[in-house]
Amino acid sequence: MLSDKPVTVHCSNCGGENIKRDAHAEWNSELQTWELSNTYDDFYCDDCGHDVTTYERAISDQTAEGEQG
Repeated sequence: MLSDKPVTVHCSNCGGENIKRDAHAEWNSELQTWELSNTYDDFYCDDCGHDVTTYERAISDQTAEGEQG
């Protein structure tokens, strides 16, 4: 999903940002590179080691939190 504003993706279990997602890539002979062709619904968090759901947080929200503390 593309957004007008940059975001980070977080684990709903632990809040971590080390999220992985399964996908398929296809070789593009003309461009000589791999292109992402499909992503799947499941997410995995490397921080807590679980299959998880995720949430997005606007990067500007995180900057504001850091300035307050």
